Amino acid sequence: MNGPKICLRVGIPVRIRNCPNLTGSINLSACENLVSLFAEGTAITLVLFAANGKIVHAHLPATINSLTFRQIQYLTDLILASYGNLESFICEYSNLDALTIIQTAISTLQICRVLGIDWELATTDTLNAILGMSQSLLTGEVYISGQIRNQELLNYDSAWPDLDVTYDPQNLVTQYPVTFVNADGTTLYETYVDRGSSPVDPVTAGLIDTPTKAPDAQYVYTYTGWDDIESPVLAAKTITAQYSESIRSYTVRWLSRVGLVLET
Repeated sequence: MNGPKICLRVGIPVRIRNCPNLTGSINLSACENLVSLFAEGTAITLVLFAANGKIVHAHLPATINSLTFRQIQYLTDLILASYGNLESFICEYSNLDALTIIQTAISTLQICRVLGIDWELATTDTLNAILGMSQSLLTGEVYISGQIRNQELLNYDSAWPDLDVTYDPQNLVTQYPVTFVNADGTTLYETYVDRGSSPVDPVTAGLIDTPTKAPDAQYVYTYTGWDDIESPVLAAKTITAQYSESIRSYTVRWLSRVGLVLET
């Protein structure tokens, strides 16, 4: 952090409103006693608050692209002019509504690190959106009151091993594993599919490259699709790549001596 460091006595606010030429970052990491920051109308992009600080009021401009809170317990008045530029949100064991911040900035966030959460969600949409960010880490507890799938549970456990996801077993959508293999049995792609649904073609969806099969002495092989991809999945299933074959052609040259071609 290259921004200026500021250190204040208890209760003294920082008022830097309407300073449009004030840009960059502000480092308040040494200001444990700071209670109020009013920075509306500036062009700052990042504020680093002191861990375990006493900050209560933080009014920030629309230019903010990064927010970091660590062990913040008293912040009850957080106002951003806009969340449209927020790309990074870090909130570690802090008493503020991290979920609302994430959901408000979900279309722009690329980095999300929230530790010690205790959320109840109606759907898995928010978790799936966080999972799709370039960097994410969640720890704590989440209860999903609506539907959830086996594949989602596996994804969450892989990405966030310290996140406890609970749900009503009656809302667990039954899924079965589907494995796409090449003609030689090599696994190309694995997924889970809802019972009674058909799997998505991983090639047309851009999930894998088009399968290939090496030519042999007699035939050249061209990928044509998958066997039995359209039928509904009612149990664990393996789907195999299919190929058409055409006779392999060769070029023959007759030489009178090395390097002199008589006919091709």
